[in-house]
Amino acid sequence: MVTLKIRPPVPPPALRVLRDVPSIDAVVIDEAGRPTVAVEFKSQVAAPDARMLAARFGSSRPPMVVVANETTEPARAILQEAGIGVVDGVGNAHLELPGLTIHLEKPTRLARAKPGRVRISGKTAVVVQALLLEPERDWKLTDLAKRAEVSVGTAHRAVRNLEDRELLIEKGRGPMRRRRVRDAGALLDLFAEELRDRGARSFMAYRFEQAERDLPKAVGRELGRQDLGYAISGVAAANILAPFLTAVPVVAIWISAEVPLASAAAAINAEATERGANLALMQMDDDTPLAFSMKRDHLRLANAFRVYVDAVRDPQRGAEQAEYFRRKVIGF
Repeated sequence: MVTLKIRPPVPPPALRVLRDVPSIDAVVIDEAGRPTVAVEFKSQVAAPDARMLAARFGSSRPPMVVVANETTEPARAILQEAGIGVVDGVGNAHLELPGLTIHLEKPTRLARAKPGRVRISGKTAVVVQALLLEPERDWKLTDLAKRAEVSVGTAHRAVRNLEDRELLIEKGRGPMRRRRVRDAGALLDLFAEELRDRGARSFMAYRFEQAERDLPKAVGRELGRQDLGYAISGVAAANILAPFLTAVPVVAIWISAEVPLASAAAAINAEATERGANLALMQMDDDTPLAFSMKRDHLRLANAFRVYVDAVRDPQRGAEQAEYFRRKVIGF
């Protein structure tokens, strides 16, 4: 029988979650003796929450266990790496304690957004990227809106959303009010976890290239020569900025909303195909995916944060390339 001794006080919701873990036979609040673990209860834990918890409790004694109604997969990975146990009400658990190791995983499901909380998408995503580009800057709201090329109202909604998550530090009042990123790594985690490209369209195509490694450069230069708006992203762009993979199976390219995807494919001599594609031409109703794009070796690349997110989503070794790119290029 495994008895888990925990330090008081413990919120009742945390006890309910802990007592549902099959491998734990009893949970005892230790009022006098030495407790086995300390418990931190959260309603929901996403990646940025996990990063801040890791900073606070990563080396705590007694060991820390985060108990939550719901957690995300990236959040659990961050806590596990920091040596913090995690148990959630969905059925996921990871505990490494003297005489006790538990690891349970349930099928991933998307954590529900809190009432009134809007997930990152569209123009609010551009505001987040502006903050990530200058994480140490003290921002006036009007300056942030101008940098992101959005309305002050849109910038304000994005900022309030991040303040609610404790990802921004607020200074001053009235005209002197400024906001600054509290933890750039946590903000990037949130961006990667929540970004939704609503209404995105894709056009899968194939273009012959003698050497596949030359495909991104050949396509990018042809699009540029014809003055078509584009930005190479995902694994292909990450591999240009921080070479890691010897081959990139599919080159992801965001195309300006002004250019029909079929026309863009024709311009680079690529043929539509469902099987064996080596190009993914993508597009939204506006050009937000092209925001803050950068020039490199006569090519137009998406900004580093868009590159990272698109690489993470690539099912073919994308996550591996993304983490290497994050370490080498982004740095947080």
